[in-house]
Amino acid sequence: MEKSSGLYLLVYDFYEARIRFGFYRYGDCLPSIPHICGAFHLGRATVRAALALLETEGYVENQERRAARVIYQADHKRYAENARDYYVPRKDGLGEMREAGYLLIQPLWEAGARRWNQERWKFYCRNLSGILPGDPPPSMELHLLALMELNNQLLLNLYWEVLRYIRMPSLVDRGKMKSPITPDTIREGLDSGDVVAWMNKAIRDVYVPLEERMFSFIHREIAARGAEEIAAIPFQWNIYRNRPQMRYTLASILIRKILYGVYPVGSYLPSLPELSERYGASLTTVRRTLALLEELGVTESFQGKGTLVCMKRKSPDLEKAEIREGLRLHRESLQFLRLTIRGVALFTLERASAGKRAALEARLRGMLEQGHSYRCFETMLMFVKEECPLAMVRECYGRIADLVAWGYPFARLMLPEGELGNAYAFRVEQMADCLCREDFEGFCNQWVALLEQEEEKVSGLGTQPGSC
Repeated sequence: MEKSSGLYLLVYDFYEARIRFGFYRYGDCLPSIPHICGAFHLGRATVRAALALLETEGYVENQERRAARVIYQADHKRYAENARDYYVPRKDGLGEMREAGYLLIQPLWEAGARRWNQERWKFYCRNLSGILPGDPPPSMELHLLALMELNNQLLLNLYWEVLRYIRMPSLVDRGKMKSPITPDTIREGLDSGDVVAWMNKAIRDVYVPLEERMFSFIHREIAARGAEEIAAIPFQWNIYRNRPQMRYTLASILIRKILYGVYPVGSYLPSLPELSERYGASLTTVRRTLALLEELGVTESFQGKGTLVCMKRKSPDLEKAEIREGLRLHRESLQFLRLTIRGVALFTLERASAGKRAALEARLRGMLEQGHSYRCFETMLMFVKEECPLAMVRECYGRIADLVAWGYPFARLMLPEGELGNAYAFRVEQMADCLCREDFEGFCNQWVALLEQEEEKVSGLGTQPGSC
């Protein structure tokens, strides 16, 4: 794993928090590199990059053939101040994390856990035998292993970003969170239902009390600081860990602008400098984005004239890395939606006003009248982004909207000429009818069915998931 993947930051954040909050103190040694590799399921290069950054920031001293030694010095007061400075600005984001996690994270690891066989359980149990007090808690390891079963780097990325934000696993003493899953329980026929039950119990028994202590600490610190204003730090999902991939976001934005007529077919896009300034991207990123859109048949560039929006029916070269990467992100976003949409949509619809639900129904019926049923994905994602009470859900579904937009050029290839406008008409009509009857469960069922249908189409293009 290369440093550029960004995974080294997960390891860095974990041990930085352990050191700054006083779990490891001056003179203590961190676990060995092989042990950290096993605990996080990462390669040596990634772990070494994390340790190098810890050394650069003055937290540890890396020693030849020996474990890194902590050189950060602080007293009890300083450790408390470190915790205060980190958690107080994140109070609101942390406050909704359990409910948001139930909607966004739990369906993902449950889906992965259902794929496990007996050999996978044995592998997990063997890993539990070598735990150290400073290691990540068993629940974190179980989540990671379960998510890996889905072969979806986007989902793992989200989990890593959540861990980096909450840092609660950094506060858990693994010795207090023993796993009841042993080789003996495997022989007795452990199934995914047992794992889900154990995980929920672990959250109740360990994380809930920890969360309560954390918020008690936060409220004490806020009271002590009086009326001092503290800028809030919300959760943000950083999908792209290295700058060159920002072209995928810009490509998605431009596709969405084209779909909604901001840049109509037959018109020219703004100049490169204008696009650069308007969307906060470098000229190099803009050029690479336009080359990508041209390969997809969305635009065509003419020397001395500019970039024409054309939306040609064009078969892109799926052997090109940038095309496969964009299609992979689209496919993985569909899987994320399929696994989370039922809970998220139901949660949002039940809390939206009758007027907002009526407006959504009107938009869906308007699509049918205009022959724009393919806009249903964008419409539903924007409804969640605007109406869901949970900021983390709004953030994640807003990011996913960018990746789903990638599917539009491919949808033109997967359907017969002229059928895109009404390709999803049946499902859209059913969803509108469900809203009219306030049958939210039926609405969610239609969405899941539509996403399953779309996933099957995308998999038919022969792509394989790559690495983030």
